[in-house]
Amino acid sequence: MSTLKEIDSKLQDVLPFKINIDKLEEEFKKKIQKLDTQLLTIASKDELSIRDSDQFRMLYNHLASLVKYAARIGFDSRQFLDTSEEKLFDQVMVLSKEIRSSSSNVQKVAQLLTKMKFLAENLSTFDSKINREIDGILKIYKQTKSPTALMQLTMILEKTDIGARLISEHSALKYVLKEIAGDDIATDILATCYQTFRATYDDTISRILTVFDQKKDNEPDLEALINKTKALVGRVTLKSNTIKWDHSFGDKIPELLAYIFAVWTLKNTQHYNALRGIESARAYLLMLHVVQVLAIFRILGIGYKKHQRNRRSNKPVGDNISDDLVNNLIEIGTGEGKSVVMAVTACVFALIDVDVKCSCYSEILSTRDQNDFASVFRALRVEQCIEYGTFNKLCENLLNERCNVREKVRDMIINNKSVISVVETTAYLRPKVLLIDEVDVLLSDKFYGGTYTPSVYLKDPSIKTLLDAIWHNKTLRNLNSVTATSAYQNCAARFSNWTFLLDEAIKDMIAALQSFQSSTHIIQNDKM
Repeated sequence: MSTLKEIDSKLQDVLPFKINIDKLEEEFKKKIQKLDTQLLTIASKDELSIRDSDQFRMLYNHLASLVKYAARIGFDSRQFLDTSEEKLFDQVMVLSKEIRSSSSNVQKVAQLLTKMKFLAENLSTFDSKINREIDGILKIYKQTKSPTALMQLTMILEKTDIGARLISEHSALKYVLKEIAGDDIATDILATCYQTFRATYDDTISRILTVFDQKKDNEPDLEALINKTKALVGRVTLKSNTIKWDHSFGDKIPELLAYIFAVWTLKNTQHYNALRGIESARAYLLMLHVVQVLAIFRILGIGYKKHQRNRRSNKPVGDNISDDLVNNLIEIGTGEGKSVVMAVTACVFALIDVDVKCSCYSEILSTRDQNDFASVFRALRVEQCIEYGTFNKLCENLLNERCNVREKVRDMIINNKSVISVVETTAYLRPKVLLIDEVDVLLSDKFYGGTYTPSVYLKDPSIKTLLDAIWHNKTLRNLNSVTATSAYQNCAARFSNWTFLLDEAIKDMIAALQSFQSSTHIIQNDKM
């Protein structure tokens, strides 16, 4: 406009017509206002169609390009852009709030998420902001809902193209990889292995459910799958104290885990209604969670930078490390399935003929977990290699693996021997793996910081005679006075190699007698 004004002032005597600048400015304002009105009308709609989205995008971009020119004539069109953007995001926030209030209805959540993703894809100017809102919703949904609910949502979304794209761009895997922390984490390796795992798992589940008729069979026929699982394991080098875990076997782990998880899912077919058809039925299956799979990968040595390979030679690059498995500490959030991680990891080791001890501080929880996965262990025929128990129970079993330590010590003392007789040993003992649940409890003073003190009862007539002599003769005040009695001398002769043990026990008894007070209760006819 300023240029036109300058031309008009300089050439007004030359030009055959007069330029009406004020009129042009007014017409320009009216056109901008018309575009603004159209933009706000579209932005105010409750739901946009593809045509609406295309028109909104065109109008918005057109007006955005005119903002600086409108400002020169004193007209602020920026406010219309801001207002239309606010109205649009009001729609997004309405959808977001509705998702939060309807989180228990997975079908509705999927529909609302699809609408949000539609806006992100068709309004490219605002896609980043809308996608961040979708990310936030999915993160909250993941934190507040069970893995099964998240899997149901995924299965509903993947039925449509836009839903499939939403899964791809906002997957749970993406969240987990972003949040995961630890040593030498190679997220690209974890992502690739998970994709291999997921494709194998989904294909396996789909093939088996396709031929499964719940009216005829109680559960799917898994024999072919189990044989395939065992064949995949092949041969792993085992020694009594090490496991050679070479990269050729490591490459099979994603596929192996897919088969084990498939067995777990299909052994729990009571969790879905087959009458609804294969696609609907899958939403009711007992499903894994990405956190569980990645946790097992890390336990089994997958996803470490030092394990990356040279693409040409297929050899590890970086630090030279042993193929032996190393100790690992994995932290999993509450409700993300530690029991599943332990059970499936135990299956992997048991399939290569390793003894697995799954420990927990609680006998109730330990028994529950073992019972929950007993059908899977039996199906894979590995139940003899997997043992669940409390810290104390597993420790006791380990100490008594070659013999019953209590019985051996008792027999040694009763028979007055100074050494335990040699225990027959087998030529080969399988290597062992310890999987610990609630490791923080294990490392507390009560367990790891405590003392394990097994004890046995010693019964012998000479011991009873000595006890009676000390009890009835309370004037015995020291060890020397007791050793002078015939009861002690007979007992010492009976256990000549263990007099030091007798002496310490006698000191305790004498001290107890000093503080002993007679009871005021009367015992009559074996009743108090």
